[in-house]
Amino acid sequence: ETESGAQRLAIAESWLKQHPGNPMLLLMLGRLSLKERLWGKARSYLEASIGAGPTPQAYQELGVLLEKMDESEQAMECFRTGLDLSSRMLSGGTGIDLDPAAPNVHSALPGPPPDLDRSRLALAHEDDRGR
Repeated sequence: ETESGAQRLAIAESWLKQHPGNPMLLLMLGRLSLKERLWGKARSYLEASIGAGPTPQAYQELGVLLEKMDESEQAMECFRTGLDLSSRMLSGGTGIDLDPAAPNVHSALPGPPPDLDRSRLALAHEDDRGR
């Protein structure tokens, strides 16, 4: 027997007793609340998740919810903040500065090898499709 969405939400809410303030659990509770169309509860969980440990996913979910609630300005702010957070996380993990004023890292990448014969590649690809 499968559990209803409301049952899954109740079970996950019981986990808060053992894991209060866990940002991933709060995000999951926000998502489950969204599926059940419990907008106020979803908003509370998503905001709590961001407060406990902001993630791009939580900002994305909150932005989607705020759009549904016709709060476009706040939704756009969530999307922007989530995108900025994601960019900062990426640049911290790769050492690439994603600042728009930074030099274009793609311009320093080499082009294809000079001996690349594109016509041979196209024929090889056609041969693969014929099999």
